[in-house]
Amino acid sequence: MDAARDGDDFSSCSTDEPSYDDESWIQWYCSLKGNEFLCEVETEFIEDDFNLTGLANAVPYYDYALDMILDAEEAEFDNFSESQRDLIQHSAEQLYGLIHARFIITPPGLELMREKYLHSHFGTCPRVYCNDQPCLPMGEHDMLRRSSTRLFCPRCEEIYATTGHRYLSLDGAYFGASFPHLFFQQFPELIPTKATNEFIPKIFGFRIHKSAGIPGAGIGSLAPPSTAAAAATTITTPAAPAAPAAAIAPVATTATPVAAAAPLNRSASGSSLGAAAPSGGHAKGRRPPGAAQRAGAPAGATRARHHAQKPADGEAADDQEEPSDEPEDAAPEGDDGEQVPRAAKRK
Repeated sequence: MDAARDGDDFSSCSTDEPSYDDESWIQWYCSLKGNEFLCEVETEFIEDDFNLTGLANAVPYYDYALDMILDAEEAEFDNFSESQRDLIQHSAEQLYGLIHARFIITPPGLELMREKYLHSHFGTCPRVYCNDQPCLPMGEHDMLRRSSTRLFCPRCEEIYATTGHRYLSLDGAYFGASFPHLFFQQFPELIPTKATNEFIPKIFGFRIHKSAGIPGAGIGSLAPPSTAAAAATTITTPAAPAAPAAAIAPVATTATPVAAAAPLNRSASGSSLGAAAPSGGHAKGRRPPGAAQRAGAPAGATRARHHAQKPADGEAADDQEEPSDEPEDAAPEGDDGEQVPRAAKRK
């Protein structure tokens, strides 16, 4: 009797698959070992044809698979052979996985996956320096039968294979390649700090140089670059200033107009000296007509001056001297009217 009781207890606890009659197909499928990563998709989401757009050609026996997922009463699977039912069952699993990938990026689906993430239902990162950071499931592709489910660590931003053989049959397309990124876009407060530590291999406390050629050599090494790299740097370094030198060349050409402007300054200074020469001296050139009036001299003084003879054509005006109002040989007079010798005047 005790043996019978023990047998009853064993039979009741050894049911890996719950009875299909007691619960829906979705609940039964998500409770299977290896399907713990999946969440239960709402029936209203599956019944909306818009959410199933493009899935009719993704799996065989689409209509029968959809009826199996929704527990349609009108579906009569007893009329099919066992092999046919197995094919429909396999198609229903794949169809549910594709629907699941679309559901978990909706607000209700993201909330369900958030609860699983906070409780580390998907596992933690195997990297030591990530300190058991919770991971998210994802797929490398959005197509079926391309890869199994991977784990994405948001701290080191790497993907890892799942631990446990029971997850190898879980297709990565059931989550999609975009799910982790959309998840953290919806919940930015869950983004962890980036990992800054890295493993540095050492031998007796000394870092291994990358030239050793062993695994991990050069990680975190502060050694200078190799001789070949230094030589390449030496060769290429002089080539870099060559471009600025060529660019400076046009700047030197812009300074040439300064040297060309020098004759203009000399000619201008010469003209100003000629204009500033006193009228009583031996200035070169003739004064233009009306110059005395422009200088403010009285008109009578101008008419009283001896005008120089106009030079003939071809003669230079430089040989003409402007006559003075006083005779050249006349000696100045003293206070009593007597003429003073020129020598005394010099004293």
